[in-house]
Amino acid sequence: MAIMANQTRQGRVVIPSLKINEKFELVSRYQFTTSNGGGGLRLQKRYERLATSINDSPDRGDSYHAGYFGLNHFLDGNDLKLMVGIEVSSMGQGKDEYNAWTIMTGVRMAF
Repeated sequence: MAIMANQTRQGRVVIPSLKINEKFELVSRYQFTTSNGGGGLRLQKRYERLATSINDSPDRGDSYHAGYFGLNHFLDGNDLKLMVGIEVSSMGQGKDEYNAWTIMTGVRMAF
């Protein structure tokens, strides 16, 4: 697929969070990106592009939406926390569309 050299891409990201108490925080993220045609966007390389190689979905499109909702549990302030969340994402180009749900967990530490 040829990519147009003069394509325009634009996007927005919103990342709100709500600290429930000293130990818990609700987190979320919404991403929206668009291009002016020709498959100007490509799925994220780490997980989403791998999924398209397994189920033969398109990995390029003209619009991308992703939403994430999760919970952080602080064990030692920001130095040690557990994170769990779910993300839904979609990319479309004409009638071809990619849709995915991803469950993520993690431990973040600073030392």
